[in-house]
This record gives sequence, C-alpha cells and structure tokens, in this order.
Amino acid sequence: MKLNIFTRIIVGLLFLGSIIGSCSEDFLVEEPPHIIAAESLYESVDGFENGLNGMYSLVRKQREGRNGPNYLLGEIMMNGNDNLCTNHADGFARVAQQWGERNNPTNWDMVATFDWAYEIVNAANTLIHRAEQSDINWAANGMTAEENKNRILAEAHAIRAWAYRHLAFLWGDVPLSLEESKGSNVKTDWQRAPVEEVWAQIKKDLLFSEKHLAIEPSVEGKISRGAVQHYLSELYLIDNKPDSALFWVNKCINTPEYKLITERYGVRSDQPGVPFMDMFYPGNTNRSEGNTESLWTWQYEFETAGGGGSIMRRWHISRYNDLNIDGVTPLELTFDRGGAPGREWH
Repeated sequence: MKLNIFTRIIVGLLFLGSIIGSCSEDFLVEEPPHIIAAESLYESVDGFENGLNGMYSLVRKQREGRNGPNYLLGEIMMNGNDNLCTNHADGFARVAQQWGERNNPTNWDMVATFDWAYEIVNAANTLIHRAEQSDINWAANGMTAEENKNRILAEAHAIRAWAYRHLAFLWGDVPLSLEESKGSNVKTDWQRAPVEEVWAQIKKDLLFSEKHLAIEPSVEGKISRGAVQHYLSELYLIDNKPDSALFWVNKCINTPEYKLITERYGVRSDQPGVPFMDMFYPGNTNRSEGNTESLWTWQYEFETAGGGGSIMRRWHISRYNDLNIDGVTPLELTFDRGGAPGREWH
C-alpha cells in the first residue's frame, strides 16, 4: 500500500522529532567500560585502593634497576664512595666514574629518575585531590568514613613526601607541584622552588601522615607510621634540630611492635646462622613472617606477572656466574649468593 503525501509528511516529522529528542547531552556522553579514568575510578574506597596500588607500583620501580619495567631506576640513589668502583661499572656508576663527561641534563639515568619521581608526585596529587570530592562513600571494610579517608590521604601524603625527599636530596631546588595534572592546567614554564620550601612541604605531608597511618598496615607493602617517624627524624636532622629528631626517632623506637631482631626466627631458624641474616631470607622478610625490625617492606613476587623484581640482591656483585673453567661454571646463580636461578635479580 502506498502512503499518500500527507501521511509521508506526518511520518517524516515524527522521525525527525525522535532524532531531535534523543540528542541530549547524556546521550552523547560515552562511558566505555574498558577504559579506566580518574572520574570513574575514584568513586569508592575500592577505587582509591586501586589508585594507591598504582602509586606503590611506581615506588617499587626504584629497586627494579635498569632492566625493570619502563627502564626506570634508582641507581642514582644507590651508588656511593664505598661501593661505587666495581669490576662491572654500569648505569649511573659510569656517570659517577666519568663525572665531567656524563654529568649533564641529558643523561638518561638522571632524566629517568627525575621523571619517575614526578610520576609518583602526580599520582599522589591525584589521590589527594580526588579524595576531597563530596560524593564518595568512604565507609567500608569495617572502618568509618573518616578513618578510611584519612588513611588513604595519609598514604598519599607520605608517598608524595618520599618522592620529594629524593628530589630535594638529588637536585635541591625543584618545581613544587601540589595539584592534580589535568589537561586544563598543563604548564611548560615551571619554576624551581627553593629547597627550603620543598622540605617544608615534606614536613607538612609527613606530620599529617604520622597521625593517621597504622603501626601495622593491613596490607603488606604499605608504608607504616614507623617509617614516617623515621623520615621525620631524618628531616629534623637536616633542619639542624636534633631535639626534634630525637623526639621522632624515640617515638618509633619505643613503639612495642617495632623490635630489633635479636633471636633466630623463621624459615631457617633450625640451621646454622645469625639472627641478622634471618631478615633477608625469602619467607622471612615481612612483618607478618616475624620481621619485627622492618618498618616498610616492598613486595615483589618472583617470576609472576606484575610481580616486579628487586635488583638489590645482586647490586654490585662480581659476575661470578660468568666464571668458566675448562667449560665448567663452578658457581651458579643462587638466592644465597645474591642472584636468582634463571635471573640475575628477584
């Protein structure tokens, strides 16, 4: 059946009206489920926990060495006069040994370390800024809304202070960024803040964190109150205030949960050895495993996707595993010798 001209006009107008009516702003806002953005992540305590996990993942890269993810490294902070000259100079060791030639702003080790520290700063700034939104349900996991919010803010402030501590020690005057980086506030004309201002901000962040962090974090790998007290005592020494430094270090020392290891414990307690070494065996490093001396234990999971790897077990060791005598390698890589079977670090 053919529609007459009048019917066709009516149908056309109804169709056009349905199109116009559907073109609201809500209809045009896309929410792809496979993309995580700050707006969709920081809506709940779980979202903030995921943000904290990402921040801690950046922190761990300090110990992952040149071969770690994204080739970020902490070599610049691990070399000193006492352990610098080795039989296998690599990375920043070359910079320090050839200071005049390699010490310049384009050096990869310095650029990577500088950028990495500000990645951590920005991650912390994002958490701090987003935590002040008014529509977040903070009550969860048996904790009140105030407890959860303060604890998450305390972790972010503590890690921001930790990152700026590195920047202040390494470069002195550095840009002081305290806002979340967004497309609307991109800056290309950063000015260096005097190092005194940087230390003042570090102190402010640490003092807030010390009030709200747990003595025993509920999750292994999170920064503890004792670690923050340690950094506060260090800061007051830098500020030439030994009495204040003593106050904070005594608060840490006199916390009953923090104790020096004086007796054998853990996975090798029935084998020959000394209490000090027990802290460094796999299975003994965490506080939950008996290491009461540790204030902050970073978590790595050997040969596990996303587990990362710490280079510290083999930092500046001799390449003993390369030794070859008549086709025989007498010393294989082992955990006890500072390496890892099939890997040079773990």
